[in-house]
Amino acid sequence: MSGLLRDFKLIRVEDIKPSLKIDWREPLESWTIPLENLRMVKHRTTSDIDRFEVKIDDSINLILDYRDDGEEREIYSRHNLIKIKQFLLSLRRNLLQEFNLSLNMPYILPGPDGSIDIHWDLSKYKLLINFPRETSEEITVVGHRNRKNVIKLSTEPQNAIRGLINWLYSVMI
Repeated sequence: MSGLLRDFKLIRVEDIKPSLKIDWREPLESWTIPLENLRMVKHRTTSDIDRFEVKIDDSINLILDYRDDGEEREIYSRHNLIKIKQFLLSLRRNLLQEFNLSLNMPYILPGPDGSIDIHWDLSKYKLLINFPRETSEEITVVGHRNRKNVIKLSTEPQNAIRGLINWLYSVMI
């Protein structure tokens, strides 16, 4: 057993009482934390994909809460934002599976006429994907690496993933 783990003892949930203090011991230090100082928080798995998904959800919620000039109607389509989330998760998953590369979290921003812009502005590359409000319309992709290795296309989202994965591989390595 490793040095850090051998000093820990397991506490069963049913053994926890309001007055219980939890002791952590490390070779030179010891802390006692009163149970009342601990908070229970809703916890998700902290895998890389989960953190990415949580950040996408946060961005989507901000966009859905946006109202232009105090209007009460929904400017951005929830259905479209869910498709964008699926697109980004698929892009990230495929890039990870095929090339073992991790896609950075993009900015997800309101675009013109109810469209949504997905934007990466990194030192290695710049990439902008515009999803129009109408899901039947094609997405537009524009990107470059130091004004070279340019990508420009308009296509259906499912057709863009293959080209984007290959382009991202070329600019990330």
